[in-house]
Parts: sequence; structure tokens; C-alpha cells
Amino acid sequence: MADRPPAGGRPGAAPAAGAAAAAAAAELPSDAVAVRGVLRSMGAEEAEPRVLAMLLDFVYSYTADVLQ
Repeated sequence: MADRPPAGGRPGAAPAAGAAAAAAAAELPSDAVAVRGVLRSMGAEEAEPRVLAMLLDFVYSYTADVLQ
């Protein structure tokens, strides 16, 4: 079987950014994907992973307080 070039089209090329984003999204819980969507809608296209974790922690604790 002949070697095929990666998804980028050229041998040795990195995968497309969309494929990497889709793979990363598949590993995130649905709540994290939703928070990341809110960040993106506000213009923050990239953020450190700990920012997402901090926002999720805030959302969970706020929701628990509201429901009590």
C-alpha cells in the first residue's frame, strides 16, 4: 500500500487546524464546550486551559448556590 499524505495535503504537513480543534472538542465535556463557545462569542478565540477550568468551577459553584 502506498504512503498517503496527511490531511494537510503534503507529506510531512501538519493536520489542518479544524481537525485539531475537532479532536480537542471531542475530549472536552459538554459543559466545557459550552463555556468555550461563550468565550469565543465574546471574541476570545484562544485561552489557556486553566481559564476554562476556572470558569467551569465558577459556573458549577454558582449553579449549586442558586439551586439551594
